[in-house]
Order: sequence, then C-alpha cells, then structure tokens
Amino acid sequence: MPPIGIDAMHQSPRIGLDRQDDAGCLLWLDHTGSDAPGWFIDHTLPEFLLIQSHLGWTGFGGIEFNFFRDEAAEPGERERRYLEKHAADGELAPLPPRTEVIDDRSEAARQSRRWLGLPEPA
Repeated sequence: MPPIGIDAMHQSPRIGLDRQDDAGCLLWLDHTGSDAPGWFIDHTLPEFLLIQSHLGWTGFGGIEFNFFRDEAAEPGERERRYLEKHAADGELAPLPPRTEVIDDRSEAARQSRRWLGLPEPA
C-alpha cells in the first residue's frame, strides 16, 4: 500500500505515514524525482510535531532534516523490509533504504533555538 500523504505545500516535499510500520512512523518524500527521493523517518507524527516545535518548526524540507539528523541512526526493520520488497527493482526502487532520526537536542538544534530566541526543551 502507498503511504498516506500530508501535502505540506503545492510542489513541495511531502510527509507520509508508513502503513507497514506498526508505530506509524513517517516517510519524507521529495517531489523532484531526484536520485534520493525520500527517507524513512523514525518518528511518529506526534513525536515529529513535538521535535519540530522544539526546533522552532524548521519545516518539511530534507535540508532541514539533514541538518538536525542523528548521525547514529542504524539500519533496521524498515530497511530490511524495503530491501526485500524492492530487491528486483534495483536502481528503480522508490525510496532509498535509510532511516533518519531528527535530534532536537543536538548542538545544531541548540544553536537554532538560540538564534530564534527559544528556550531549551523541557
């Protein structure tokens, strides 16, 4: 089944819920058709909204995710399931098998909050 999409804006990246993930974790889907059209995001929608509020709502763009991502994210069940499902697709697979974790307590996040005049999260 395809993910349920939340259109952030017309012609913009989209956030989708992974229907095959029991927790309902998110997918970030690019609209440009680039070589890396999306990522798994290892957060549920409520977690994602809380993290975004801690960051001053940086938006849906992949650049922001990369800036605030946790470098320690390890491949897991979602990547294994993806690889099994798309093994025959090769380079035509619709998503790269990579999970990102957005870290709202990283140094980049602290710098962003200071710049925006936001307090540290509780």
